[in-house]
Amino acid sequence: MTENNSKHRRFHSFNEMFQARRVPIANRDFIRHAFDDLNYTELIETTNYVKVILADNPRDLRIHRGIIGGYSSEAEALNHTGAKDAYPSASRPGTWYVYLPDHGEGDGVQRVRKHAEPLQSPCPSCFILMDASGSCSYCN
Repeated sequence: MTENNSKHRRFHSFNEMFQARRVPIANRDFIRHAFDDLNYTELIETTNYVKVILADNPRDLRIHRGIIGGYSSEAEALNHTGAKDAYPSASRPGTWYVYLPDHGEGDGVQRVRKHAEPLQSPCPSCFILMDASGSCSYCN
């Protein structure tokens, strides 16, 4: 990774970008597949997305937290990504975007939710946390 200036980092690879931006594992293969057939020259981090500069195209594609946007047509978006649906962009008229598998929106996809573990009390004798039944495995 190189620093262009204080605002933008340039990544040498998708793997470097995935690690630096903590891209969810569920999205990594999807993103790789979306760029398999595209010749890109640069991956530039901005505040809200990573700009992918294409070698043979004047426009760029943008990897946001939950979408890839900037495709010139619905068909192009679907063909490159394998997504089931593509949507016209309101922020970049004339372009299309697709959702990443883990896009953090209420789309009906079931996600595993972490439930808070019940609070454990410390043993009054040794102060090691007791099990859920209230007995101390160290003292007993």
